[in-house]
Amino acid sequence: MSAGVFQRWQGPLFLLGSAALWGLAFVPQRLTTEPMGPLYACAFRFALAGPFALLVAGRRLRTLTGMQLRGAALLGVILGVSFVTQTAGITQTDVSRVSLITGLYAAFVPLLAPLFRLPGPRPLGWVGLLVSLAGSVLLVGALSSEIATPLNLGDLLTLACALLTAVHMLLIGRLAPEVDPWALNAVQLTVIFLCVTPAAFALETAPALADIGASAWWSFVYLAVFSSTVSFAFQISGQRTTRPGTAALIMLLEAPVGATFAALWLDERMTGVQLSGAGLLLVGVVLSIRADRSGA
Repeated sequence: MSAGVFQRWQGPLFLLGSAALWGLAFVPQRLTTEPMGPLYACAFRFALAGPFALLVAGRRLRTLTGMQLRGAALLGVILGVSFVTQTAGITQTDVSRVSLITGLYAAFVPLLAPLFRLPGPRPLGWVGLLVSLAGSVLLVGALSSEIATPLNLGDLLTLACALLTAVHMLLIGRLAPEVDPWALNAVQLTVIFLCVTPAAFALETAPALADIGASAWWSFVYLAVFSSTVSFAFQISGQRTTRPGTAALIMLLEAPVGATFAALWLDERMTGVQLSGAGLLLVGVVLSIRADRSGA
């Protein structure tokens, strides 16, 4: 791939990498909630992620202006609440459902974009959005009696996470073009730790360290290093050159990745209807990327 072609496509490639890392995170996220509550699970995760991200960012932190620091702090608060709702939701419903409902932020982003003075999808991008949402409906199982289940508290908490994720992506769309991705991410992850940890102390019973098994500790390492530090830096890098609506659809690929990994690891099997939905979702993402790159 030539340098010119890579430069043109580096935004979608960064976002695809981030989506894959997020999709693989749903199972580790579930494993971390087995020995502790959702607040402590988030506190442990970001107690590792915050310092690691600061170490990686290093001198890049000096490039942040006062306004960018405040923006990063706001992103951290929004993302922290989002993670708590998602982690709580994952204890109440199947991992595959959490990964798929979370993906509905792709619908919220273009709807909310005008509120943030950001461009919405181009015509072909709207087609991609509709196709992707149709795929998401099939993935969740809303039209299949064999997999459809009543809406539960976990689904509602995950839906709140999807809305907050959309707001987070739109704010990044405003900040990303002018800020160092690793520095911005380091600040937002540190803010999450500072916000979630006191809430965990106040609202949940602290877990006994002896009860935290090896699978949970390795899950925390993956979540801190890859699904927090690397993936969010990739997201911010990708959104520097990609419209928010297109970025949201590319990130929607975390849904089939998460559902597939849940099927392999937790035996949450996908049906033919769900696989068809995953195929539609991929088609919608391809259409949206084509629209963003071609100006259609």
